[in-house]
Amino acid sequence: MKALRFEDAEVRSGTGRTLLGPITMTIDPGTTLVACGSTGAGKSLLLELASGMRRPDSGTVRLGDRDVHRIPPARRGIGLLTQDAALYDHLGVQANIAFGLPAVDPTRVEQAATVADCRDLLTGDRGRCGTLSGGERRRVALAKAIAPAPPCLLLDEPLAGLDPIIRQAVRSRLAALLEASDGLAVLALHDFEDAVVLGDRVAIIDGGRLLQVGTCEDLMERPGSARIAARLQNPPGCSLPGRIEGGQVLLPGGRLPLAEPTSRTGAVEVMIPPHAMRVAEEGLSGWIVVSIEKTRDGADLLVSAPLDAGTDPRALLRVRQEDDCHVTPGSEVTVTGTIENRFVFGS
Repeated sequence: MKALRFEDAEVRSGTGRTLLGPITMTIDPGTTLVACGSTGAGKSLLLELASGMRRPDSGTVRLGDRDVHRIPPARRGIGLLTQDAALYDHLGVQANIAFGLPAVDPTRVEQAATVADCRDLLTGDRGRCGTLSGGERRRVALAKAIAPAPPCLLLDEPLAGLDPIIRQAVRSRLAALLEASDGLAVLALHDFEDAVVLGDRVAIIDGGRLLQVGTCEDLMERPGSARIAARLQNPPGCSLPGRIEGGQVLLPGGRLPLAEPTSRTGAVEVMIPPHAMRVAEEGLSGWIVVSIEKTRDGADLLVSAPLDAGTDPRALLRVRQEDDCHVTPGSEVTVTGTIENRFVFGS
């Protein structure tokens, strides 16, 4: 088994703008790394570099001690799931899943189809893969990637487009497969909850930059920035600029207490988790109700900072709507709560 190494690997656009990197990290055999980030963060580019589909504009990607581009594709030992599924539409489901095997092996095909929850597509009159739905294609493509049991497995959004029940089953089986494997895997995912289930380590990528790499526990306990801490929440937290003065945090609309005393002063970035604040008579005033979102156990208010605060308009604070809180979108509210010290970061 070989390690996968990114050594100052960087991807740039035709105009010279950096799209990804520089990335330096090593994924050892027996490790599953999850690249977590929003759409356009650079996760797919990372997998393209790892697979050899794309050359870095600078730096190197090595599989073992060799540049991955100098290894013939058939000898790289890489299983790849791309976002577009990349199936052979003129072939049937079984033929697609068996495509990377030395010979058609019904047992391995069925095992891979079981993990991907597509055994029902192996038989019947569904015809060629060109007739499958988007979710079915995704599952068949996942089975196709894992069937050869490659030493290096690269999966781009393997759970995308699956309905909740199937998604949960596939995630559980895939986690068991990865746990039992001696090879390495790199998964690109949006959802940190999926990363917790599937990954040994998580790489947070944003705007093409590698922000932090660590175990899920490390990231949750010691996030490197308010932006990272906000992304690890579900739903996402609210990241705001602030200032510490006199042991309190000055934020748009007022000031709030810290959970623990501090001698720290100066500009900071603060992450407020969902439901950490409540509507009150005193606290941060002038916050505006953007929308009211129904939940299973009531409703949440999504509120933004006062218009003159100059904060990112996408930074929305999620507040549980209490029974006695009667507001409409556009209303001004005052919110209060306590700021956790671990969610306060140097500006």
